[in-house]
Amino acid sequence: MYSKDFEDAWNRYPRKIGKPLAFKKYNLALKVTDHATIITGIIKYSAYTESVDKQFIKHFSTFLNQQCYLDEFDPDQAGKPATGSSPDAGKSQARISMDAAVKAAKKGFQKLRQEDEHPEDNFWLPITTGNDQ
Repeated sequence: MYSKDFEDAWNRYPRKIGKPLAFKKYNLALKVTDHATIITGIIKYSAYTESVDKQFIKHFSTFLNQQCYLDEFDPDQAGKPATGSSPDAGKSQARISMDAAVKAAKKGFQKLRQEDEHPEDNFWLPITTGNDQ
């Protein structure tokens, strides 16, 4: 069912999920590149993700669909949080954005409470998250 070249690529890839879809994406990738380029990309990505939890490794179909075999990977940076003294170092951009939105909402809420002419009628509820500080 699967070609010899695909099986070679599949066996080298570090996360084996969704083989039928990966096979379709592999055949599509071969229309714009060759097997050797894909294998080279897999070898680099495998080294890059060696110390990464499997759940954070792309599915093979995603790797192929996004042409990740053309990317540069630095294995020394895999699985490490961002460097720097920022309190947000190591957080994903989505998490940073959510934290910033919650902080902005809290500031807005506090300002509204301060400006409220009738605090006895206050119906505002505080905004909380699981990681309030």
